[in-house]
Amino acid sequence: MKFSLRRSLLLLNFLLLGGCGYHLLTQSSNPHTVSVPFIDNDTGGELTRALIKKLSQSEQYRPSGCGRYTLEVSILSNKDENVGFRYDQNREGDFLNTVIPAETRTALLVEVSLIDTVKGCLAFGPARLSASHTFDHDWYVSLDRVNVFSLGQVTDYDDAKDGVYHPLTQKLAQKIVDLLDAATISS
Repeated sequence: MKFSLRRSLLLLNFLLLGGCGYHLLTQSSNPHTVSVPFIDNDTGGELTRALIKKLSQSEQYRPSGCGRYTLEVSILSNKDENVGFRYDQNREGDFLNTVIPAETRTALLVEVSLIDTVKGCLAFGPARLSASHTFDHDWYVSLDRVNVFSLGQVTDYDDAKDGVYHPLTQKLAQKIVDLLDAATISS
């Protein structure tokens, strides 16, 4: 008897809560479909790939080949700025009077727009977002891949820049998805 009473109360609870507009499913159970064309100036496709992956993890948006919306993203700038320096050294390890860069900040600036393909109008944007990442490096190329005066760096500038580009695109892709999640898009 107790078991059926509990079951009845639970069923009544669900019916009453459902009738008041409460739902067990979130509002994002029907996500917006978004086409993501290749991002302008994304030569290796790394940011495009990261953005599609982050969108597929979003609750509000799903990447699609032919979506209701088209997400247009363009890389406006990809800048490097030297932010850390050290004194240069000769082969014997003696310090010279020359200062060389040892730490660089790479920054990406993008412009994001969301186009409603059904209505043929702008649904959101344009908005500009940026992300940056700092990395250490050796100024000179080392043949044995180990820098004698490394101070924590193990690669030359080009290898270090290539290594930091992946986390930078991941960070920027997440910022784009967070911006879209925060935006109010009407269906």
